[in-house]
Amino acid sequence: MNVAGRMLLVLAIALTSLSAMSLQRSEDSSTDSEIRIGNLMPYTGPLAEFAAIGKAEAAYFDMINERGGINGRKVRFISRDDNSDPTVALDLTRGLVERENVLLMFGSFGTPGNLAVRRYLNERKIPQLFVASGAEELSDPKTFPWTMGWQPSFRAEGRVYANYIQAFYPQRKIVVLWQNDQFGRELYRGIQDGLGDLTRLIIVGVAFDIADAHIDGHVSILKRSGGEILVFAGVPTTASQVIRLAADFK
Repeated sequence: MNVAGRMLLVLAIALTSLSAMSLQRSEDSSTDSEIRIGNLMPYTGPLAEFAAIGKAEAAYFDMINERGGINGRKVRFISRDDNSDPTVALDLTRGLVERENVLLMFGSFGTPGNLAVRRYLNERKIPQLFVASGAEELSDPKTFPWTMGWQPSFRAEGRVYANYIQAFYPQRKIVVLWQNDQFGRELYRGIQDGLGDLTRLIIVGVAFDIADAHIDGHVSILKRSGGEILVFAGVPTTASQVIRLAADFK
């Protein structure tokens, strides 16, 4: 899944509304020459591979600035490293709002961090836009009207995979290797939802942690179970390992 690419697709929509928003809050969060936008990204830590999203966003705003900015105002994109730690995320967000005076938070990655800062941002009416997470809790406009996601929920993604399997590989035995966090659990539930009465076709489901050193053992178990379809729900680096191992175990 090319997350960075899909994030850039929604940037045009965001930029359409930024100028109007900046006029409403210019005295607090921007100057006559710039619009300040905050962002949190795991540049270090267990999910550092997703830092490409933040780099792509920064490059896009650089391009916008090179083309004259938004209504003549340059974008100052202030991206901080939260190390995938929700406590750090909240502290950094407070700094971005209270010291850096950002107009909004844009495209921050991760479920725990975005959930940790959601109430703080909504209480202060700071937009939390295009959250890079498929957690359903981050799409609750009635309770948190200043928070807006952008991608399908993890559970909906799982249902899509289940529907695809039913359409093209009916009655095949399915095994699932899923990351033991909210992403993995919700996606696995989505697969079960999508299969419905055919959930019995899932013969084995194995959970793993990001730092798990026994991925080869898990893949071997799934292979020996007689599974015909392997569904993987996890980070890209582990996915590449699993693809290689699955090929080797043939």
